[in-house]
Amino acid sequence: MNFASDNAYGVLPEIWDALARAGDGAAPSYGGDAITARTQTRVSEIFER
Repeated sequence: MNFASDNAYGVLPEIWDALARAGDGAAPSYGGDAITARTQTRVSEIFER
């Protein structure tokens, strides 16, 4: 393992897969998409807002 830099290793395949799924298809911009809505809901739950 190399702790000198976060650039020493590539991205895990699971991360690439998640990014590919998130970017698949068209979505409204500026927070009007389903991923942003789910993230806002989850963050509100975590912080009890």
